[in-house]
Amino acid sequence: MTDAGSTRIFDSGAVAYDRYLVPAFFDDWAADVAHLIGMPRGTVLDVGCGTGVLAPHLATAGWQEIIGVDPSRGMLDRAAARRVPGARWVQGTANALPVPPGGAHGLASSFALMFMDHPVAAVRGMASAVRTDGPIVISTWGSLDDLPGMAAICAALEQVGGAGASGLLRRAFSMGDPQELQGVAHDAGLPGAQVERHVVTARFPGAAAIADAYATSLGLDDPARAGELTRALAPALAPFTHGGQVEFEMAGFILTGTGIGGA
Repeated sequence: MTDAGSTRIFDSGAVAYDRYLVPAFFDDWAADVAHLIGMPRGTVLDVGCGTGVLAPHLATAGWQEIIGVDPSRGMLDRAAARRVPGARWVQGTANALPVPPGGAHGLASSFALMFMDHPVAAVRGMASAVRTDGPIVISTWGSLDDLPGMAAICAALEQVGGAGASGLLRRAFSMGDPQELQGVAHDAGLPGAQVERHVVTARFPGAAAIADAYATSLGLDDPARAGELTRALAPALAPFTHGGQVEFEMAGFILTGTGIGGA
């Protein structure tokens, strides 16, 4: 399960997450995941659904029932506000999904695995919820060592708020080793496991928008310090700023496999 501290942060940071980070890069990634999960066949689980960014893409693709699962009530409230046809939202974790073994036809989990205390057990639980041969698509971000744009944001957070200010953000990039991810899949018994690198471009209207996002509980936990963070971010992000817009690569890994929950 996800630790309680991270859940509390996401509860209070859901609005900023949805307002700034979803349009910047999460929505583009979600569109790609919906394509990768393939032909709709009934019920699909979205584990660690956050504010529900994937659900509209799944609904457009034709999935009849979308079950979003997340431990954060704040995130689920934002997801429900999207009013996606065929979607319902359940507070829960990967180890206690709201379907019987093999009850889902497919499953996606985007950028949640690194916040789960026991990744192997989480992947095993997700695989058990999906019928045999049903598609599973799990995403993690790459390493900060390979993502200079996000590394610059972490550095600016630490400059303004100290080492702890970047804790959540650094954890988001803590499973950026593809061999580690492949090992988790192996230990979980995920059939047909493959890991591939995937890239989208993050686009923000300026450093101030990034500061507004990360001055919240997602970083400084003090929105009043957004101006201070903007001043720290501007020089750090200068190499990625063109015409006032900030753009940088967001690379991650996609683990694909199939379910083990029976027909």
